Amino acid sequence: MVRENAPKKKSARNQILRTVMVILIVSAIATVQYIITKGVPLFDVPRPDQIEKVVVTSNDFPDEIKVCTDGESVEQAVKLVNFLNYEPFTLGSGSDSEPVISIRYFLSDGKEVEVAADSATVWYDGKSYELKVKEKFVTLANAIFFMSENAAGDDAGESK
Repeated sequence: MVRENAPKKKSARNQILRTVMVILIVSAIATVQYIITKGVPLFDVPRPDQIEKVVVTSNDFPDEIKVCTDGESVEQAVKLVNFLNYEPFTLGSGSDSEPVISIRYFLSDGKEVEVAADSATVWYDGKSYELKVKEKFVTLANAIFFMSENAAGDDAGESK
């Protein structure tokens, strides 16, 4: 009787191993597909609850510096960085170009983290990477932090 149960245990173990292998292979394929189509996201970007203030500068608006301390603006600045997916195994233009947008996060523990980008490159953690989707981040950052107040100011000026 012991010999009859042994093949069943081995068969069950093999079935479990096959299932785990299928799950691992499918997960690896999905991860590779995501990286190829969407790019690699920036890792270790601070969470909104770790940030005291955010300072945003843009070369397109050199006379303006935006300082954000309210929760909604800080969260928006963190979410904006999610558009900075980069091409795997590529380096950005590095020192060949200058960032258009710079977002500096001042953390509660006194550290400072900077993310900067131009239309094709992101600089983060001392490295430059080529962006998967060009232009999107700069356009969004300028629209969110600089153009909305300019448009509101223009509208207010027209209504007087």
